[in-house]
Amino acid sequence: MVSNYSPKVFDNLYTFHTAKQSLSANERHLEKIGEVICRHGMEKHFGISLLHQHFPVNSHEWLVERVVERNTRIQPIAREENDKTISAYMWKVERDPTTGIANWFPLEFMRNTDFPDQSLADKQEFLEDVAARILDLGLEQTFGISLSHRDVITASPEEMLVETSSGKSRVIQFSPMLLEEINPEELLPTFWTFTPDNESDVGFACKGCCKGCCNQHPD
Repeated sequence: MVSNYSPKVFDNLYTFHTAKQSLSANERHLEKIGEVICRHGMEKHFGISLLHQHFPVNSHEWLVERVVERNTRIQPIAREENDKTISAYMWKVERDPTTGIANWFPLEFMRNTDFPDQSLADKQEFLEDVAARILDLGLEQTFGISLSHRDVITASPEEMLVETSSGKSRVIQFSPMLLEEINPEELLPTFWTFTPDNESDVGFACKGCCKGCCNQHPD
């Protein structure tokens, strides 16, 4: 079941550093979730995201992504529930304690004019199976699902898409960076895609431990 956006669900996301610790303990389970994505033939459309928040978002706002040249930028904007120009691209599953039903809550959104839309309306069985796998593993606070929608950013084989953030200005940016200029120790993987033979690949990483941005993530 796909639910409406919930500020409470977003507020309860792990901080960056807590998510990093949880990933270290649970990264071995990624391919178990990826297997479900591939079994439904959704590996070209969906991947797994490491759930975390970069900065506080007010209850009347939500995060919306747009393309700016070769980058994408995610910023909080005033929330309008009936805004048809945006759609969700990242979701977190939670089990209703009363009914036991698994609900998918949208966390972040995108401008439809910048990214291809991918409706969840006809993917109920897929959502139920992925939810069951994540909940059975007890990893609903660590991993969610996201659209593989950032193919609109052109990156060369010598580049990798890297996520940076500014807590002061409340902006998250995805930009191609040359591999030769990246220190792997400064990066934390935050998105994984899969192939039918169940090999995983890091789609992009968060540059969250470098001098330029480690103090911009909440502790």
